[in-house]
Amino acid sequence: MLSLVALLLFEVLIFREDLFLSVLAVGLLFNFVFVWFLVRYFRFLANPLVIIVGTIGLILLVDGFWQRQLVVLLSYASYYLSLLAFFRLKKYSCDQTAQGMVNWSSFVALFFCLSAVFGWYLNIHFFDYRQGVGLEYFLTAIAMLAVFSVASSSFSILIISHRLLSENSSCKSVQALTLSELKQSLWQALIMVFILFQLFFLMLLWPFNYLTTSAIFIIVYFALWDVARNFIQNKARILSFWKNFVLTVFLIILLMVSTSWQLIY
Repeated sequence: MLSLVALLLFEVLIFREDLFLSVLAVGLLFNFVFVWFLVRYFRFLANPLVIIVGTIGLILLVDGFWQRQLVVLLSYASYYLSLLAFFRLKKYSCDQTAQGMVNWSSFVALFFCLSAVFGWYLNIHFFDYRQGVGLEYFLTAIAMLAVFSVASSSFSILIISHRLLSENSSCKSVQALTLSELKQSLWQALIMVFILFQLFFLMLLWPFNYLTTSAIFIIVYFALWDVARNFIQNKARILSFWKNFVLTVFLIILLMVSTSWQLIY
C-alpha cells in the first residue's frame, strides 16, 4: 500500500510538472510520517527516502513519456523491495535475501539521485553559469547526504547481521546498534563520503552526459562499499582489494570508450 502511494506521486508529476515542489513535499512528509511508523529505525528509512527524492528529480530530466514510465517502474519496484526487505529484517536480522534487496534498492536509489543531481547541475549551469556556480554546492550537499544515508544504513545492517552470526545469537528480532557499532558505521560512511566528495567535483568537469557520469560514480561507490563490507565481515584481503580495483578501472574505461563525449566551450 505504501509503495502504491509513491507510485501515485510519480504519476502525478509526469502529468503535472508544475506540481514539482508539492509532490516533493508530500513525498518527504509521507516518508517521515507513514514509512517511519512502519520501519521505526533510521537504517530502514534511508533507501525509500533517497528513492523518492531521486525519482522526483529525475523525472523532469527525462523527455519521452515511456522513458519516464520506465523510470517510475524501476523506482516503484525498488521502493517496494526496500520496504519488503526492511519488513523481513525486522523479523529476522540475518536475512541474506533481504540484504540483497537492500543492495538493489541502494543501487537504484543512488543512481537515480545522482543522475538527478548531475542532470540538474548540467542543465542549469549550461544556461546560467553564475547560477550554476552557487547551485553546485547545494546539489553536492544533496548527493553527499544521499551517499552517507544509504551507506550508513547498509553498514548498520551488515554490522548487526555479522555480530549476531558470529555470536550464534538469535536473529529473530530487530536489533539496535551498540554505541561502538554506530560509530563504526558512521565513520565508514564518512570515509566513503570524503573519497566520493573529491570525485564528485572532478566529475562535474567531465564531458559526459549525466547518466554516464552517475554510472561511473556508482561503480566507484560499490567498489568502496565492497571493501568496507569485507572489513566488517573480517574478510578483508589484499587480493580482493586488487580484484575490486582492476574490475572498477575496467568498467570505468569500458563506459568511457563506449559513450559519446560532448565538449562544450
